Amino acid sequence: MSLRLSNGSLRLAGYARSHALRQLLLATLMMTAGDPGEAVSIGSNAIDAAESIDSHRVLDLLGGLSQAATIHKKHPAVRELRTVLAGTVSNRSSRLSSVAATGYNG
Repeated sequence: MSLRLSNGSLRLAGYARSHALRQLLLATLMMTAGDPGEAVSIGSNAIDAAESIDSHRVLDLLGGLSQAATIHKKHPAVRELRTVLAGTVSNRSSRLSSVAATGYNG
């Protein structure tokens, strides 16, 4: 299902990216504010929301969350989140590099 604006742009795709960006920012904020449990919950949802979004900004925010999580690296759930983030960032970097190599800017 896709929603189209009068100019033909995909509203649903834009919403998904915006939602993922907001969630990543909120998770990073919660992590730095000292609430790692809430940050892990929000961060996990953000990773799921960003799964199909190829965006350098999303990639940067995933890395930022991973960096912020180092403060609480002894927390078991944070360790697990950092492991997932490492894999996600690696896969996303590879995908974005492939897109850049083909010259597609879509």
